[in-house]
Amino acid sequence: MKNRFYFFIGLIFVLGVNLYLRTFTINFPQLKGPARQTVEENIRNSAIKATEKTYPDFSALTRDRLVEVFISQYKKDHQKEIKKKIQDEYAKLKSRYQDSRGQTYLMELDCWNWARYTQNVLLLGHPGDKLAGGYNLDTLMLAPSGSFLVWNHFLFRSSALLYRIFSLFAVIPLFTFLFYLPLVYAVIFFVLLYCVIFKYWGNLAAVITCLYVGFAPDFLLHSSAGWFDMDVLNLLLPLLAVWAYAKSADTKANKPKLAWIIFSAFWVGLFSFTWPGWWFIFALIAGYEVFSSVNVACAYFQYKEKPVVTFKAHLIYLSIFALSACFWVIVLSGYDPLNSLYPLIMNVVTLNKGLTGSVWPNVYITVSEIGKISLEGITEASGNTFLFFVALLFLLHLFLRTIKERKIAGFRRTFTIMLVFWFIGMFFACFSGRRFTAFLHLPMGCSLGIGVSQACAYFKKKGKNVIGYLILGAVLILGAQDFFNAYARAKTIFPLMNTDWYKVLTQIKEKTPVEGVINSWWDYGDWFKAVANRKVIFDGQSQNTPQAYWMADVLLSKNEEEAVKTLAMLNNGGNRAYEVINEGLKDPLRSALLLKKILGLKPEAARAALLSALPAPNAEKVMHLVFDKPPKAYFIVDNTMCDKLGSISYIGSWDFVKAYLAKKSEGPGLDAAKGYLAKIKAQDKEEIERFSREAVLADPDDLEEIVSERFKIHSRLLKGQETDGLVLFDKGFVFRPKEQRIYLYSPRLDRFRIPKSLFLFENNQLREVVYPNNELDLSLLVFKDKNEYRAVLLERPLADSLFVRLYFLNAAGLKHFKPFIEEKVAPDSFIRVFEIVWE
Repeated sequence: MKNRFYFFIGLIFVLGVNLYLRTFTINFPQLKGPARQTVEENIRNSAIKATEKTYPDFSALTRDRLVEVFISQYKKDHQKEIKKKIQDEYAKLKSRYQDSRGQTYLMELDCWNWARYTQNVLLLGHPGDKLAGGYNLDTLMLAPSGSFLVWNHFLFRSSALLYRIFSLFAVIPLFTFLFYLPLVYAVIFFVLLYCVIFKYWGNLAAVITCLYVGFAPDFLLHSSAGWFDMDVLNLLLPLLAVWAYAKSADTKANKPKLAWIIFSAFWVGLFSFTWPGWWFIFALIAGYEVFSSVNVACAYFQYKEKPVVTFKAHLIYLSIFALSACFWVIVLSGYDPLNSLYPLIMNVVTLNKGLTGSVWPNVYITVSEIGKISLEGITEASGNTFLFFVALLFLLHLFLRTIKERKIAGFRRTFTIMLVFWFIGMFFACFSGRRFTAFLHLPMGCSLGIGVSQACAYFKKKGKNVIGYLILGAVLILGAQDFFNAYARAKTIFPLMNTDWYKVLTQIKEKTPVEGVINSWWDYGDWFKAVANRKVIFDGQSQNTPQAYWMADVLLSKNEEEAVKTLAMLNNGGNRAYEVINEGLKDPLRSALLLKKILGLKPEAARAALLSALPAPNAEKVMHLVFDKPPKAYFIVDNTMCDKLGSISYIGSWDFVKAYLAKKSEGPGLDAAKGYLAKIKAQDKEEIERFSREAVLADPDDLEEIVSERFKIHSRLLKGQETDGLVLFDKGFVFRPKEQRIYLYSPRLDRFRIPKSLFLFENNQLREVVYPNNELDLSLLVFKDKNEYRAVLLERPLADSLFVRLYFLNAAGLKHFKPFIEEKVAPDSFIRVFEIVWE
């Protein structure tokens, strides 16, 4: 009875704390403080103005005292009014992240795409927009052809089923239901984790485990209300698989043991239906059985011990598990997960490598959650570096003790060893991508909880309760710190979607034809599909495709005609032009270079270049794809792209020839590669030799950075004030229009410096003034907006790029981009939509 009481008290506490932190996104209580502060500042400003007007001759000290008296009296006399003003301000602040019904928007970009697929399941019976050859096709992705969905449909289908069941009792909008659904998945996860640890290691271990896992910053974010994604399921389903397999070790009878193994395999199969990375848990369990087999063999040959479970038995269990897992994978997800197993594994290996087997740049290395991470970053991702290392020590101790002591058997032994394997696998996976740190929290949380519990029990048994209490006290202090860190993190969680974007997307849906195509960088592609219901060139699910290179190339382009030709190619057939060329040449590098060449030529010259390399039918296909007039299309730029230009420019500046040489630089094939490049006239011989030498001398880890370049914008849009023949900008920039000279003040050097050049936009023309005696490797773009000077500090290659012409100059002087929709998100920040004029 006492044990049951502790169980429920602990579980309620764990769920209460974790749900509390995950519900901030419902009404944003963190905005109440800023709302109160704004109202109080307005009251103070009013008091100051009234006092200065009424008592202008009083001293500043006296006026300050009168202001405080006024504020104090005003608060007493107008309590209800002030309370209402605070509520109104609070409502205003949170309305930016909520729709007209007061419902918070879904949190992240992928959430909208998964919600759209769930909606399709309800309306069409399948997540795709239509079925083609038995496969689900997303007709809005990778315009104009669309793209097939991979097999992981569990989130969409299960959520649609739950919504149907819920609708029997209450009717709410689908997206509202999906907003709250992550909390349901989180509750199931924490209940399961708590129950598993409680049963075998007790209440203290269960509480510590659930709090450690729940407070982890990225898991907190990815399991909050509104984060409709697979993240919680990606921990829940592997936990179920490991739990079920460990349960099989608790029984000696063959039938129950086999039943648990098959049950574990079922969760592996369901995991394959949820996430393409399903195979990691299959590898973990298989690795456990291989380890156990080797351990049994070593014990027999070294110590002549007769094992309780024989070597042969472990191989049988492994075989049954593997066959059962394959069966469930095929039943639930089809053959695709098994057929794609090798590419999926290699994808993890090359996830953050710029130089891969493909001729195209790897977009993933520019995505923050997939980027490289250091050991320090891994430990910080846990939320508490000290607790991370404490948990690591406990994990090592648990593993060694489990291996050494034969009395630790059954579930405890199997589960502990699997936790170690889980940690090792995911620890090394973290170096392939930051996103894998989320999988470390579970083994670390379990080891911390179990370790602290066992340490306290050990010292209690030895009659040294004081030491046990000291350990527990230290954990409580660190746990409190962890909670406050999680609380601070919860206050920073806001949806990416806001009213500005939602307004623009709604206008796009209302004002553009259904067949219209949205051209932009991949980030907001899911919104364009889910809210505006329009086709996109590429999106978050297709970011690592050649379309990324072509779109980045367009954004960096200094030639509007070439940029529009590239956009026409994308809107007519995506990357089909390259594919047609490569079907004829069967040479990816040569095909990419040929396509780049014809995009810079007029139709007659382009046709001649194609016919010299391809059969006439192939050449004509490419001509149609590049030069035919596409359907209606629109181009979108926004303020966030200014910060993404480092990544965009890395992709758009990708040098195919340099990348080819860099891949060959570490092997004996470099001379042959240089001969091949000279043969196809890919580049000047001297340039090939120069880069070959650089590639050989460079550190292998730096190779991917020298085949491309990153360019950045170094300031926001600055306002200028004209006075006495000078224009004074924020940040200490001084412009002399008559002399066309610009000076940039450096606080560090305490003097003015001359930039590399000035880009001046006048009379719809952009021209550059280069300063030979420059001291700063940056340029300044200066232009007038409604007779007021504006300026932007940036790197020279960006100053005359299409992105800058569109975003800062609003397409002034361009003939193929017509302003269509504009939304001001801040005084000098915009979302700008342009209609592409193909003629």
